[in-house]
Amino acid sequence: MTLLSQDEIALPVGLPAFLDAMIDVVVVIDAAGRVQHVNAAWRRFCAENGGDTESQYIGTNYFEICQSGITASDAAAGAVARGVRETLKSGTPYRSEYPCHAPGKKRWFELYSFRLMGEGGQPYAVIQHRDITTRYVSQSDAREAIRDAEILSALVASSRDAILSHDLSGAILTWNHAAEELFGLAAEEVLGQSVRMLYPEEWEQSMGRYRDDVLSGELTDFEAEMRGRDGRRLDLWVTASPIRGQDGDVVAISNILRDVTEMRAEEEAREAEAREVIHRAKNMLTVVNAIHRQTARKAASLAEFADIFGARLQSLVTSTDVLVQGRWQAASLRSLAVSQLRPFVSDLSRVHLLGPEVSVDVTAAQVLGMALHELATNASKYGGLAQPAGEITLSWELVAEEGGTLLQVNWAETGIEIPAPPTSHGFGTDVLTKLAASMLGAEPVYALGADRVSWQLAIAPEFYTLD
Repeated sequence: MTLLSQDEIALPVGLPAFLDAMIDVVVVIDAAGRVQHVNAAWRRFCAENGGDTESQYIGTNYFEICQSGITASDAAAGAVARGVRETLKSGTPYRSEYPCHAPGKKRWFELYSFRLMGEGGQPYAVIQHRDITTRYVSQSDAREAIRDAEILSALVASSRDAILSHDLSGAILTWNHAAEELFGLAAEEVLGQSVRMLYPEEWEQSMGRYRDDVLSGELTDFEAEMRGRDGRRLDLWVTASPIRGQDGDVVAISNILRDVTEMRAEEEAREAEAREVIHRAKNMLTVVNAIHRQTARKAASLAEFADIFGARLQSLVTSTDVLVQGRWQAASLRSLAVSQLRPFVSDLSRVHLLGPEVSVDVTAAQVLGMALHELATNASKYGGLAQPAGEITLSWELVAEEGGTLLQVNWAETGIEIPAPPTSHGFGTDVLTKLAASMLGAEPVYALGADRVSWQLAIAPEFYTLD
């Protein structure tokens, strides 16, 4: 081995430079315990702590330095001396931790020694001192945290939020009572299982990336979709935090899960309602536009247009009022009929309403409302409401057909005389014959006789419900 003479000791070439590059305080002693070489960190430590900066303790007995520097007890200093001497004698490495407090500051160090043989066979001990104060304090804090574990455990157990923890591989370690209630899974069913079991199969986040994002602090609070025992969707707000062990290293991750499923459902419902309102408004404007065009096309004068158009708009408003009472989901057919007929006759004794309690959806309500308005308008001018003996029967019944049970609506005017059928057809006739076909996919039947007016409409099951 090529040697380099320095500080009265022959060290391997390059070793002094290597030791100087270390951040730990390093000293080399001979078999008698005399300091033969120190690194740059040792020299800085001496300067910063009032040591002998001139000699750097070269030639001084290392064990005497230990006796004066180790502040715990003579026993600790003696243990260090015995360990290092054993390293010199047998080559057995030695490690220990000891206090070395400075005025107004507590410090702890880790000592590690190993033997280095000189070219002539003489033993030397290379002794490394590492400042572990931060780690020691963290361990002390961890011990205090352990003393509070019972209180923390009680808080977790009684928390209304679901709380779980899992190790760095994702295996579930703890599972409180609120988690059992939220997911419908007992602790023994999930402990040791991967936390991925709580997420949908299509969850794109890998366990490794999720863990790394939590540990780096990039991911602390997030919303996630999870699944309960019955497969039902759970929208949860997750607070993720790293859990550190006694040595300060992260050993697990905690998750506090707050159920926001109902809140999100309410938000989605409000958004859906807003979209539905916009959709309904567009549909309503389309209907109004069609009424406007057709009424203007048939009206003989501006005054006639104003009267007819206003009446038809009022009919649309009346149907809308009935729908609003049903939260814009459905309208009672009976209520719809009464509301459309009342403007034309104060005494409903001449009008017979017969049928079960049934509700129709928005589309059917608009079609029926406009149709009943046109029928009642004609009846008040020429038919059952205009002639003394006239009567009107509006009935509805359920009729079983091969494609399902239909709601059959029938309008009949009797006790009347119609001298001659009209020779032209207006917007009212289009409403009675074409509107239902386009909006409900139905085929209405409208017939005018010498002593009778009838209109029939069969409504498919998807447009009505029994009350």
